[in-house]
Amino acid sequence: MPNSDRSAPLSRERIVAEARVQLSEESLEQMSLRRLANRLGVTAPALYAYVTDKQDLLAAVAETGFGELLARFEAISADDPAEVLREMARVYVGYALEHPSVFRVMFHFPPSTLHVPEASTLDGATAVFAWSSGSVATAQAAGVIHPDRDPAMASLVLWTASHGSASVLLLGAPDGHVREIPEFAGLVDAMVDTALLGLAQPPTA
Repeated sequence: MPNSDRSAPLSRERIVAEARVQLSEESLEQMSLRRLANRLGVTAPALYAYVTDKQDLLAAVAETGFGELLARFEAISADDPAEVLREMARVYVGYALEHPSVFRVMFHFPPSTLHVPEASTLDGATAVFAWSSGSVATAQAAGVIHPDRDPAMASLVLWTASHGSASVLLLGAPDGHVREIPEFAGLVDAMVDTALLGLAQPPTA
């Protein structure tokens, strides 16, 4: 159902906001500029003054998600480096559960620091990954992660663990409505603590 004020002037921001609503109600495969234009009460060609195509629109949606995620990371107030990493994982997973449709779109766009073939990178993804990598470096300097560990790999390990936890907690939520699954209580903290126990050890040869 359209959520936009049809009398409001058309803008890229309004288009992206309505796209986020549409994605929460429909699948990514169903989304089209024509359907979005109908929700906004305009013709499809009117959108092309603000977005070049569906890929550009999805990139804009993803950028809003990365911006929101980075703001939550930057609001973490913990001082202990290990607790910062735990809180980062909670924030990451929490965002995924609050905005599952945006979360899925975000990871069509990797950071530029990862060399993913034929993938479009985004500044927002790069900024989020750089922030989390900085927190991993701080933890390594504090002895939470073994000094011989490659910091880039340690960052990838923790990101992969967090992303996997988010994906597991989204099980059974194809319609975007997350279910409470008792067996998963405490999963995120247990995941981080387990990962940190391994990263505190020297790398195997």
